[in-house]
Amino acid sequence: MENRDNIPKEEKKQKAINLLETMQINKTLLAEYQNFDIVPSFASLNFQNAWCDFGEEIKAKIKELEEKYNLLVYAVTKDITSYGELYNFLVVPDYAEDWQYLLTELGAGRFRVLAYVWNKTHDQYSEFGSIIVRAANGTIERIS
Repeated sequence: MENRDNIPKEEKKQKAINLLETMQINKTLLAEYQNFDIVPSFASLNFQNAWCDFGEEIKAKIKELEEKYNLLVYAVTKDITSYGELYNFLVVPDYAEDWQYLLTELGAGRFRVLAYVWNKTHDQYSEFGSIIVRAANGTIERIS
């Protein structure tokens, strides 16, 4: 990508921490992100949203996205849908003018966030855009 702002990673990370705090992420997960760069990851299990570890494949995908686009992934959610297995990477981009779109509070614990959605089943449908998440009980769940 061209015309990057080259925002330092530390500045992107502080912005990410502020976003996670706004969404009231579990304090232990937030501390792990702050201190050890462990990206909070969530999936619906038995109709309940919960923290999970997606393993090395998703860690590699995070690294690939961060290097390719010079962005910072600060959370991941997973959804199984009729059109594929989706991983939603919530991101802080390297473009300061895009930061106004990082998080919009919609009420009732819902937020519009900037994300890269990786359709693992049909990669050609993967894209950047806005998604709506619900923050509840210290977790994040994509709802639209």
